[in-house]
Amino acid sequence: MGLLNWRSNTAKRVLCSLMLLLFLSCLFTGRPHDSGRPLPRSTSSEKRASTSWEEYFYRLEAARPWADPVRPEATPSPSDKRRPYTTVADPDLPRLSRETKKSLRHGHSIFVSGLASLATRLVFEPKTTGIVTSVRPDDLGQLVSMLLMLRQSGSTLPVQVVLEDEILPSSAEQLCSTGLRSLGATCILPQQQDGWLDAARHLPPFQPSQWKSLAIIASTFQNVLFLDASTLPVQKPDYIFAKNAEPFASTGLITWTDIWTPTASPDFYAVAGDIDTPLLATRASSESGVLVIDKARHADTLLLAAYYNHYGPDYYYPLLAPHDVEDPGRETFLTSALVLESLDRKGTYTAPEKTKSEKKGRWSIRCSPRIYQRSNKGGVPGVVVMAQVDPLEDYHAVLLALQEEEWSQGSGQEQTQLQGDYRDLVTDPAFLDGLGNLTVSPRKGKYMFFHHYGEKLDFSRVTDDLLPTDTSGLRMRMWGDPDWVEANTGRDVEKMLWEDATEFWCGQQGYGKQCRLMKSIYRSLYVPDRFHR
Repeated sequence: MGLLNWRSNTAKRVLCSLMLLLFLSCLFTGRPHDSGRPLPRSTSSEKRASTSWEEYFYRLEAARPWADPVRPEATPSPSDKRRPYTTVADPDLPRLSRETKKSLRHGHSIFVSGLASLATRLVFEPKTTGIVTSVRPDDLGQLVSMLLMLRQSGSTLPVQVVLEDEILPSSAEQLCSTGLRSLGATCILPQQQDGWLDAARHLPPFQPSQWKSLAIIASTFQNVLFLDASTLPVQKPDYIFAKNAEPFASTGLITWTDIWTPTASPDFYAVAGDIDTPLLATRASSESGVLVIDKARHADTLLLAAYYNHYGPDYYYPLLAPHDVEDPGRETFLTSALVLESLDRKGTYTAPEKTKSEKKGRWSIRCSPRIYQRSNKGGVPGVVVMAQVDPLEDYHAVLLALQEEEWSQGSGQEQTQLQGDYRDLVTDPAFLDGLGNLTVSPRKGKYMFFHHYGEKLDFSRVTDDLLPTDTSGLRMRMWGDPDWVEANTGRDVEKMLWEDATEFWCGQQGYGKQCRLMKSIYRSLYVPDRFHR
């Protein structure tokens, strides 16, 4: 039996080596480029963002696990997810065989061993800040809604739209070349950036959850606010990056929370280098639609997250988020930061030299999101909105909560520090992990993002399905009673979105039918004397 196992393992290693040799031959051999109908070639600055794609994909391939894919024994339904800050372990988490664990640990170790070096070669334009999103070409209409709300908030941040498919329909080409540019957004095709084509051509198509880390890498910005196309900025997000604005100034990484508890398998932490398994009660799971990261301070965090996403479908998604079907990559960024901190404390990882003198940490939002669900006629679940807080408000709410409670659970030394230089202490990861289930509430009007679930906010395909109807069949507002929206944002953002979307799509060629329907809906629900023409 042992001989059979040895032969099987040897065969796998030989196969892995052959795949690597094939990859290298593809990597350094030119190929003709048949790209269908892509956009015009990227600008020099956009091409410059990915001059290290060849090395990036080479490092990923060199650290490929040889084990068979990990498959959970059961896939729990969303109702099986549990509330955050629980202290009860999940009995349904996947466990790895000894051989699988050895394979994943080996690949992880190889990638981490070269991570600090690779991180120093991540390319971006220093001291630049902007918003990044990744979309399929057929979701550009939904992206327009996000951009309209962004500009309505008063934001002047530039936006880079990373397209997940190089083959674009004519409508998408038109939007990228005119409509999106009018909203301060530029389309980027990583497939046209230097080094991508030959290095990535042999790989299967990437899933949407894998594209998030790729989009941030492909972007030219140093400081990035990543937003899903379905995440609407209802307040101006520019303040996140203001000089000395916390928590970004002291951490360089901000993640938002969902309403569930993390469900990572304990075997993941063994794979990652035998690091301590975090207590379940220390945080909630990560929200998938919004992330802030400084690529200078957190280049290694970003690249390790990209590694987890690259091998996510076969290995790391079942380990990190086995209960999540919609966005299994949601935990990869915060987990990467946690892993590198732990390995650094153990002395098995050393961060890039140039980041050692900079403030670097992580901030996981403590204010729980507010959930609003609108049911359609007959009680069928419809649109769900997850309202996420302004991180500056979250930071000050945590400080206030700690001052009010005097953090009695800490040691005397911690209390003395808190009363003195508490602003440094509160962004220290070790201290934050000890806060347990400390939760805080924001003030009214301090929500910054609405993550919209359900019917897509794509007004280029607007239909009556986007709006609920009452028992008499009359249209109702998309998000229901406007009072809760105004109470949490200070504005009637639903009305403003319909107004701006109507003006935008009525100004585009080929959308006459949608324009007439949108005007009709607007007149019946929002401002009767508007759009009568």
